[in-house]
This record gives sequence, structure tokens and C-alpha cells, in this order.
Amino acid sequence: MNSRKITALYERLSREDARSGVSDSIAHQKAYLEQVAAARGFENCRHYTDDGWSGGSFDRPGWNDMIADIEAGKVGAVLVKDMSRVGRDYLQTGFYTEVYFARKGVRFIAVDSHVDNQAGDSNEFAPLLNVLNEMYLHDQSRKVSIGFRAKGMAGKPLTVTPCFGYVHDPEDKNRWIIEPHAAQTVRRIFALAAEGINPNRIAVILSDEQRITPGVYFAQLGVGNRCGGRDADGDRYHWRRETVVNILQMPEYLGRTVNFKTSKASYKAKRTLTPEEDRMVFENTHEPLIEQETWDKAQAMLAQRNRDKRPSVCSPFREMVICAQCGRPMYHIHSSRTTKDGTVCDSDCFVCSTYHNTQTMTEPLCIQNSLSGKALRALLRKIIGSVSRYALEHEADFIERLQRQLQLGQPDQMRKLKRSIAAKTNRIAEIDRLLRKLYEDYALDRIPETRYDALSAEYEQEQAAIEAALAEEKRLADASRTGGERIEQFMALAAKYRDCTEYSDEVLRQFVEKVVVHETQRDADGERSREIEVYLSFIGKFSVPAEPVRLSPAEQKHQEALKKRRIHARNKRAQKRKERMDMK
Repeated sequence: MNSRKITALYERLSREDARSGVSDSIAHQKAYLEQVAAARGFENCRHYTDDGWSGGSFDRPGWNDMIADIEAGKVGAVLVKDMSRVGRDYLQTGFYTEVYFARKGVRFIAVDSHVDNQAGDSNEFAPLLNVLNEMYLHDQSRKVSIGFRAKGMAGKPLTVTPCFGYVHDPEDKNRWIIEPHAAQTVRRIFALAAEGINPNRIAVILSDEQRITPGVYFAQLGVGNRCGGRDADGDRYHWRRETVVNILQMPEYLGRTVNFKTSKASYKAKRTLTPEEDRMVFENTHEPLIEQETWDKAQAMLAQRNRDKRPSVCSPFREMVICAQCGRPMYHIHSSRTTKDGTVCDSDCFVCSTYHNTQTMTEPLCIQNSLSGKALRALLRKIIGSVSRYALEHEADFIERLQRQLQLGQPDQMRKLKRSIAAKTNRIAEIDRLLRKLYEDYALDRIPETRYDALSAEYEQEQAAIEAALAEEKRLADASRTGGERIEQFMALAAKYRDCTEYSDEVLRQFVEKVVVHETQRDADGERSREIEVYLSFIGKFSVPAEPVRLSPAEQKHQEALKKRRIHARNKRAQKRKERMDMK
């Protein structure tokens, strides 16, 4: 055996296996595979384990780690106790055991199933074993669903973990009792909502009062699916609006049990929400946390806010304005107010999305970076106007400058494109080989027609997507070699709007690729300034050669007077803030 490569010993045990009486514990599987590996001369063994993971899905941590090591070329052989340990999905199990491992040069052995991909005659019954394993999983899923349905129709709660504010009754696990500390927080939420306070403000109040969140609460108890991960280590008091809304919409706090909120068409499908009319509601199954009157007031507040919500206004610059500090797109916030004479005044701004989402935390994850929509439009009109005029009036100089600029940034971009093009080309050739091998297996009756149709359709779909992406990357690579196509596109755009006196938002959008907003800086005199990078369509950043600015003595005097007034206003505001703090 090649001692430099890993012998992967894979073990899996699901909760369904444990319930059905399967005795193949993880410890037993490990000892058994170690014994087999030693007897057959396999060395450098490493365990990859999935304890409590269903065989119906291949998105399992231990399996994913093993596949990653196989992709890296570290694994020489894979040993499992039997085929059911690999998985119980017929198609995917067959793909891995009959196609994937062989393609990667990995020997696969399922000991008790007598399957070895290096012994041709041992693989004849592998497809039949995969079908039987999937039938077993289907049968187990059906039995669990029947029991689950019967329990739900009897009025017993189907959730593994009680709602925040309740715990299981030690004498009856199907009954909930109130947990005083969490219940106090729930009552506080409903009381604030009944007073008409919106969920955003409630979240801030709870954070200020340092009440632990449901995620941290469940992590401390070690129950449900939150006994580890970010909930256990996150901000204990960082409440979110969504958490508050979810609590306010749970009828369980009125002493009701609501079953069948979600459903699945089959064990392979994703879980989806069930319509309200298909849910089963049982009254007075546990002690209520709140009174009906408080519930009604809270629901009226939520309904009122939904009615008052104005239609959202989508900015044409959405996803284009980027915070330089965190690199994420900034939120577009639109607001309007009505003056005394009935005039509606609209305004908008862009704010850092990271800061906006974490501002109630003890330490927000970014800075309070913002830019008004009015200032953004003024800046874009100025830059687009000056660059377009310069391009049309000094075309030769514009093209020469732009070509030098494009050539400076070309090497890195071209290297990335070449690597991506090579990878996609290799994958297309690899899929062609797989399709030929798949057809040979089908023609020789090594695989059934249903599996051939499913796998070939999957490969062909992947190949079509890669070919489309490859064509676009080749087009970009051709354009990047000279930049001529992009220059021509910008010149055509500038000529199209040559006579435009006022750029609309839609026209500005055609000229702009992205805008990067940096943090505001102050100099020694308190004067504010900030860098805003504007990347134009086709040509990126471009600065028009600046002409020296000559101010007349009167203009210089006016600018100095304005600066003195700004300094005086800042000092006055600072003095007022100090007086207010002293009064407190």
C-alpha cells in the first residue's frame, strides 16, 4: 500500500438507525474498520465520522472533509462497513461508489457488502444494494411521518424545543411549563408592543436593558440546534427586529399548541411553510404567558405598521454604492415628509449596511458611513459631464491616457481570466469523458436506464452552464487585450448624451459601474473632507487633467470668510453640547 496516502475510514450513524435498533455504533464501526485495515495491509488510516447524520443527504461534515482530501489528492483508499454507511440515496451513492472514486484513483471497499471497485465481479450487486438502502430510508421516513402525524393530531407539541419562555415539564415531556426568567422578557416585549412601540425600538430597549437573546438562552441550556456555534459565543444582548417580530407572532404564548406549521412533500424535499388553514390549533394546552387583550393590542400595532408602510422606492444606484471600510453595498433609505401646506418632500441617502445591522451591538462592526442621495447625484453629474466633454473635445488625448491606464491594470486581470478559462476548459473536457464512460456503462448494462438518464442530464446541464460562462470570459479576455472595445463603447455613450443638459437618474446609471464611499476625515482646523471613488462604465476610474484654479482677491476673501463662519458654528455647537452635559 502507498503509505504516503491516507486510508479513509468512514463511519456514519443516523438517528433513524438508532431508533430502528441498528447496533452499529460509531465506536463499533471504528474498531471494525481498524481491524479490517490492519488485516489487509492498509496504512496511514484516518477516521471521517458523521454521528447523527441521515444517509438521505450527502451534505455531511465528515463526508465533506473526506471529499475535500480526495480532491486534494491525499486519499488512496476509502473503507466503510457496508454500502448503507455511504448513503441511502440511490443515484448519489451510485455516482460516488461507481464513478467518482474510480475517476479520482481511489480504491473503495464496503466490507460487509463485499464491494471493491478494484475487483470487477464484486460490483455487480452494488446498484441493487443502493436501491435497497434507499427503500429502507423511504420506509423509515414513512413510519416516522405516520407517528409524527398521530402525535400532532393528538394535540401534543411537535417542536423539539419549547418556545422562548417555556421549558418541558419534568413529569411530562409533552407539556410545557413557564420558565420565569425568559417569560419576563417575553412579557416585556408584548407590553412594549401593546403601547405602540415598533419592533425596531423594542429591540434597542431590550439590548439596553441587557436581556439575553433567545439564541444565547438556548445555547446556555444546551437544547435544540443552538447548543454551539455563533449563538453561544455571540453578543449576549444584541436583539434584532426579526427576533422581536417572530415572538410577537407566536400564538403559543396564549396557551395554544399549533402543529404542522411546516411540511415536506417527501424525505428528499425541502421543508416549506404550511398555509394557515392547514395547521392544527389546540387551545389551553399549557399556561398562557400573556393575556388576550395584550395580544390583540400587539397584533393591532403590527397590522397598523404594515398598513402605514409606504411603497418602497428602489434607487437605480442600488447595489452600486459601496462602503470602502467593509466592502459591502450600502443600504438605500428613502423617506418623505409632508409640510404644513400639504407638500410632500422626498429625500434619500445611502448608509453602511454592516453598521446599520449591528448598530445596537456594544461594538458595531463598521463605521457610521453615509452619503445623501442629493450629494451623490451632484457628484455624478459633475464627473460624468467633465469626463464626457473631455472625451469628445480631446478624443486623441483621452484615448491615449485611457489606454495607458488600462494597460497598467491589465496583467492581474488577464492572469485571473486565463486561469479561469483554463479551469473551465478542462472541466468541459472532463465532463465529455464522463459522459462517454457513462454511456459505455449503460450500453453494457452496468447501470440502469433511469440512473443513466439522471446522471447524463446533470452533466449536460453543468456543461451548458460552464460553456456559457466560458464564452463570456473569452469575450472579456479579448476586450482586455487592447481595451479598444471598451473605449469605443464609452465614446458612443458620451456622444449619445452630448446635448443632454440635465442627467436623469436613469442616464447616470448607464454611465456608472460603482461608487466607493470612504470615511469622512477632519483636518487640524476641523474642516471635513472625504474621498469618493467613481468607476465609470467601460473605463473605470478616470480623472480629467486638472487646470490650475485662480481665484480673484474678492473670491479668496469670500472663501476665508466662509471658513471662519464654519469654524464659529462648530465651536458654538460644541459649547452647547458641553452645557447640556454639565446640566445632566
